[in-house]
Amino acid sequence: MRKTKHWSRTVVMTAATIVVATTALAQPPMPSPADADYGASGFVTPAGMPPIGSPGVHPAMYSMAGQMPPGAIMHATGMAAPGPGPGQVMPVGFMQRGGPMGCDAGACDCLGYGCNRCTGGAVGSGRILNRLRGGGACQSCGGPCGRRGGCLGGCASALGLGHLGLGHGRLRSLVHCLLPYAEGGQCAQRWYDLSVEGLFLGRNGDGGGSGTISTLGVAGTPVLFLDSADMDELEAGIRLSGAFIMGAGGNIELTYMGGNKWEGNAAVTSNNADLYSFISNFGTTPAGGFDDSDRSVRHAVAGEAHFHSGELNYRRRTVGPACQFQGSWLFGMRYLRFDDSLTFSADGRVNNGGVFTNQRFLDLTTETKNDLFGVQIGGDLWWNVVPGINLGAQLKLGVLENDVDRAVFATGNSLGPGATRGSRSSLLGRSETTGMVDFTTTLIYRVSHSWAFRTSYYVLAVDEVAGGFDPALSNALLQTPQANSNAHINYGSMVLSGFTLGAEYTW
Repeated sequence: MRKTKHWSRTVVMTAATIVVATTALAQPPMPSPADADYGASGFVTPAGMPPIGSPGVHPAMYSMAGQMPPGAIMHATGMAAPGPGPGQVMPVGFMQRGGPMGCDAGACDCLGYGCNRCTGGAVGSGRILNRLRGGGACQSCGGPCGRRGGCLGGCASALGLGHLGLGHGRLRSLVHCLLPYAEGGQCAQRWYDLSVEGLFLGRNGDGGGSGTISTLGVAGTPVLFLDSADMDELEAGIRLSGAFIMGAGGNIELTYMGGNKWEGNAAVTSNNADLYSFISNFGTTPAGGFDDSDRSVRHAVAGEAHFHSGELNYRRRTVGPACQFQGSWLFGMRYLRFDDSLTFSADGRVNNGGVFTNQRFLDLTTETKNDLFGVQIGGDLWWNVVPGINLGAQLKLGVLENDVDRAVFATGNSLGPGATRGSRSSLLGRSETTGMVDFTTTLIYRVSHSWAFRTSYYVLAVDEVAGGFDPALSNALLQTPQANSNAHINYGSMVLSGFTLGAEYTW
């Protein structure tokens, strides 16, 4: 019985030994972050081995890995040492600093891809870090390799999350943690899958409308202007862009930008009821102006404008010989939409009959829609400042057809039959060929393999855009009987400028 019991224990211990050996030698289904084959050589580091290029590691050591006896462990120095015996497990502190896989061997567990800047080997971005800081390999982790949490722990400590203050090198460690992701190297081709940005644009240009809206006295001093509504300030929108590979070096880009909305209003008053509007050419046509829009005690203007843009392009990219510069050319289709709405309001004292209880008034709204569609060509140029930081400029030129729809609506005290209260409306449409210039400068700061911060300065200039009030159409609308205007629409230029803040995602 004693012999049988001893034999059973031997079997159990042997099985335990087999399990330990199998666990130590088995490869995981996917390589660990330290074993990532960034060089696309087809070689993957054996389990438990530091990458080639780490201090003290040589290619010959990998041929020894398959000849190790069960239970043995490979040191970073290439020497085999006995592992845990039968029925034993690895001591918890075996992998601490100064040990076989510690900082002294030049390796550092940085918790995943993208944090390999902490290694001094071929896989990490030690080259760019050394150029920027001139320090050692593991010091970029923010301290010893034994610090719990690797790089993330170093960053947390540098931020003072575990300890107050920035002493003991925490400020230096924080700077290292904020350095750009540089795994792609100097020759990484410009690319993104999805870009999302906040778009902040200001609006300049009256679209060909009248500059002065109201004067004090007949053809007198201008007191109210088209830009008094103050629709030039920065307003928020969005820019979305996606890229899809289309052959070697080529891709299809789909971009939307817009949603910006500008609003504003302004008003002037006169106790002498001597405000005259642009509708009557400031009281001169007809003499004394119109009943509802002139000889007023108050004039006001309120405006609203919207912007949308969509484009579909084919882009072809190329990289310069020294990888310092790269660029692309593109061609595609572009759609732009500018909507403009302005309302002029006038309030008087009495109507033409002299009845004080019937106050004269006019609400006149001009709505203009510019639909522009055409083709564009362009290109960009990028400067790879250092791996992970790119500065670029892009220029697009377009030829577009602008279909303009203009509508004027009026409600007044004497616009109905027999000079009674009523409403009128009139429509007008025109088409015009125009040009477009789109210029952007952009800074890209890559923070990981998948994410990058981007910011841009943006300018879009379009000629032959209609907007503002239409004096000819308004004058014909307010005549009694109502007349039709055959006058051409007045066009002007429109310039949108501002900046973007957002992020890019790479799959």
